[in-house]
Amino acid sequence: MVSDASLQLIDPTQDNYRVANWSATLQASNPPQNLILLTNSWKYNAAGTDLLTAWRAQCYDDSTWAAGRALFWEQMSPQRRQVPTNTYIGFLNPKQTTVYFRTHFNFSANPAGVTLVMTNVIDDGAVFYLNGQEAFRWNMPAGSVAYSTLSSTTIGTATTQGPFSFPAANLVQGDNVLAVEVHQGSTTSSDMAFGMTLDSSGGTSTSYTPGASNSVRGTLAPFHWSGSTKFLRRTTTASRIAPVHANHGLSFIIPAQTRLL
Repeated sequence: MVSDASLQLIDPTQDNYRVANWSATLQASNPPQNLILLTNSWKYNAAGTDLLTAWRAQCYDDSTWAAGRALFWEQMSPQRRQVPTNTYIGFLNPKQTTVYFRTHFNFSANPAGVTLVMTNVIDDGAVFYLNGQEAFRWNMPAGSVAYSTLSSTTIGTATTQGPFSFPAANLVQGDNVLAVEVHQGSTTSSDMAFGMTLDSSGGTSTSYTPGASNSVRGTLAPFHWSGSTKFLRRTTTASRIAPVHANHGLSFIIPAQTRLL
């Protein structure tokens, strides 16, 4: 959807009276983007170790983690698999209370005003972090979450839930990291599942910055005359007429009561 048009100065360091130094653009709504597929690739850690909070950060080194494609699963019988299952995660003894996941996605538009829309297939609960900050939680209690925190309820059969919408407060243009911790409903849980989709909605896309003082859209070469232009300058003495040449960006002032011929 197209909204208001904006007139933007291209290069404030050049002549602001030049028509070529101005341009107009239309602000338009960002087209929806599919950011994460249900069968997306993820790095994951199912070692049964409390990773505290460092693993949520965008710059965290997950190079030693295993990699696989969703849906991740444990003990989902064939008749209960309503979505494709790709990566098996085996339980340890004692069973893991929490399994950690991380993935990257690229957002190419202006993130201002964007809403994220998610669906998920989760057994039993999860907390989602976008670039290190919590963005959403599903079937989890309020308050601080630790490795040992159990989900609010136990999910018998994991099915597609949502869509859920939430503001993209920490979304950036370019590379983003989504980190997810999936929690069990009990320490004796017999199954787990994780997969999700993520899409963007709304926001405005514009290549200019209307309203920003002295904003620079681009850099223009200095304006030059194409050739030599000659004016005749008539002085107050009729007999004194001299040519004035304007060449290579020469600036000059024409006195009052001067006639150009």
